[in-house]
Amino acid sequence: MIKELCQYIENGTGFTIGTDLFAISVDSDLIDTCVIIAEPSPGLANGILTDYRQIPLVAYSRATTRFTARDNMYTVFDLLHGKAQINLPVVDGGETFRCNLECGTPVSYWSG
Repeated sequence: MIKELCQYIENGTGFTIGTDLFAISVDSDLIDTCVIIAEPSPGLANGILTDYRQIPLVAYSRATTRFTARDNMYTVFDLLHGKAQINLPVVDGGETFRCNLECGTPVSYWSG
């Protein structure tokens, strides 16, 4: 589902997967400004609805200036905040995911 969420973010913002939008981690320290979608745990399975799972995903914004990190953070937050019953894009012929997005307090990182 993390690839599908990244595709949803790319479709709704100016970020590009592999350029300034990454799933799980960034493989290079040379990319100063980016958004990373991470999956800190495998999520909670539902014992009755076996096709239902709560998956915590976290969006990190990294930039060399505080305001760029903040602006990028809010770009993603504003896209995702309060969305319910959305269908994420199908990626690589995979599954269709319908999800509710609950966004907590945004956090950004900068190195100045």
